[in-house]
Amino acid sequence: MSRTVIWRPGATGLTSYRDWRGVTPPGEPRAGAEDSTINGNLVVATDQEVAQIIAEHGGDVTVVVDASLTGDVATMTPGVTWAAPNGGVLALSTPKAGTKLDATGAFVGPFARAENIEFTGQPTKGPLFAVSSVLISRTLKFSNKAESTAPLVVVADLARAVFESEDGVVIDNSATVGQPIFKVGVSAVGGQAAQIDWRVRGTLAFSGANPITTPNASASVSFKTDSNTDTGVVAGVFRAFTGTIAQVSKDSAFGAAYVPSTLANWSGTAPTSVGNALDRIAAKITPVG
Repeated sequence: MSRTVIWRPGATGLTSYRDWRGVTPPGEPRAGAEDSTINGNLVVATDQEVAQIIAEHGGDVTVVVDASLTGDVATMTPGVTWAAPNGGVLALSTPKAGTKLDATGAFVGPFARAENIEFTGQPTKGPLFAVSSVLISRTLKFSNKAESTAPLVVVADLARAVFESEDGVVIDNSATVGQPIFKVGVSAVGGQAAQIDWRVRGTLAFSGANPITTPNASASVSFKTDSNTDTGVVAGVFRAFTGTIAQVSKDSAFGAAYVPSTLANWSGTAPTSVGNALDRIAAKITPVG
């Protein structure tokens, strides 16, 4: 069962999540009840409440980040973790493209989808993400701050992170030379190697030095793009990446549209392309002989 929660930082007059559940501790001021739901979805003002909802729901959760009251920048509280429990997945979206999600805490995937959000952070207590899979829709941007002391995204050992975009991805590491945007794996042991697969329809653009690094020579990064994409992989961009880089200039199956005749066959979520459909089928029946 899936649930949607709307995070609106800076909002006032909302019922707190504990109050909404009817378990407000005695003596705690009761928040106002105005505008606490939209179309049946709970609206909260703090990222701590979002974390509590995700943890208690125990399934798939979509977090809609509405930063309209805070200048289109949603700043997370240091140390707050949004973790999908019990095999659930998180989806992130925002009603306004280009909304910045500034986080010093940590997310723990897997993420099902993220839309219209620019991820920017100063991670000081671990990575912004520790992902096993991310399916991205629309243009996204990942950027580090100059004072960052950790990578923005860390792919866990043995994990395969899939980043899929319909309209392009920007990886901007121009603000700092000390930390990469993506770190592929944590261990240097060959049997623990991680992997990133980029599937981009549109432009995959890199800025700055060492946007992707790895401590493991067995790690790999691959690129599958449509015919109109310039991956931006030039000499020097990956000089700190000691693993394998596989570049595929064209994947026509990825770029081809697919509209299912029976949406229920896809658990209500239509594939974004022929390539996405094939990947989902393969994942369902893995291993494919």
